[in-house]
Amino acid sequence: ILTYGVPNMKLDKSIVERRTALMREEGIEFILNAALTPDSAKQLTAAFDAVIIAAGARNERNLNVPGKNLPGVYSAMEYLTRNTKSLLDSNLTDQKNIPAKNKTVIIIGGGDTGTDCAATAIRGGAKSVTQLEIAPRPPKTRAPGNPWPLWARVLKTDYGQEEAAVMFGADPREFATTVKEIMGDEKVTAIKTVQVEWQNGAPREIPNTEKIRPADLVLTAMGFTGPEKKLLDLFALKTDPRGNILTENYQAQSALANNIFAAGDVRRGPSLVVWALAEGRAAARYVRKFIEKHNFS
Repeated sequence: ILTYGVPNMKLDKSIVERRTALMREEGIEFILNAALTPDSAKQLTAAFDAVIIAAGARNERNLNVPGKNLPGVYSAMEYLTRNTKSLLDSNLTDQKNIPAKNKTVIIIGGGDTGTDCAATAIRGGAKSVTQLEIAPRPPKTRAPGNPWPLWARVLKTDYGQEEAAVMFGADPREFATTVKEIMGDEKVTAIKTVQVEWQNGAPREIPNTEKIRPADLVLTAMGFTGPEKKLLDLFALKTDPRGNILTENYQAQSALANNIFAAGDVRRGPSLVVWALAEGRAAARYVRKFIEKHNFS
């Protein structure tokens, strides 16, 4: 994810490569392009004193509207991955990227991933970028029910929106808006949206607010829902009510083996890289206690 899912302008790959090189020098072995199967999952838990699963929350939230499978509609991670890989491999000359040049780009979702899509599309030469958020526009200052030290639920403008404002003259975000349909015949040509109002914690469509918006490239950046089911099944892992790996002191509840641990988004849900770092360190401490308790040599 740090290499391909996060664009270069946000995280230079020399930083990732430097850290990877340091870990190799410390004696860590990286085995790449290794497919997990039921047999290899059993072999891992049998061959090692402890196994830590830190595979991220890779299930992307689905956009369940007509036309979602039209050519020109991509998930955010596919868009970011293909563009970054093409950039690193060939400086975009291999034509394996998803081009945005001279295209009307609409991004569905307003989080960090949506921001990265906006910034990538701008660098790809997009004609315009619009970012749709179903949530209402946050206030500029804390609301009375959101005092410190609670997380400040206020309007934040990230680098992608700042760049879009400079390029196109306005903040690209439109709040309290959701998608009803993706339109087109052989490829996407437009989307139909409607404004919503929030009542009792749920969005409700506002009558007579439907709008047809031209679109050449639609990117879905609606967040992630948890670890992949195949991973859970391979290691016979139990899950919590949110679908994340159920753990006690980072030790995973598994019917396969008792030496499986989990850290990061697979355990706590979709979050930020700083949390992944903290989770990895905490899991390592509990693995050490586990190994010392069982007197592994």
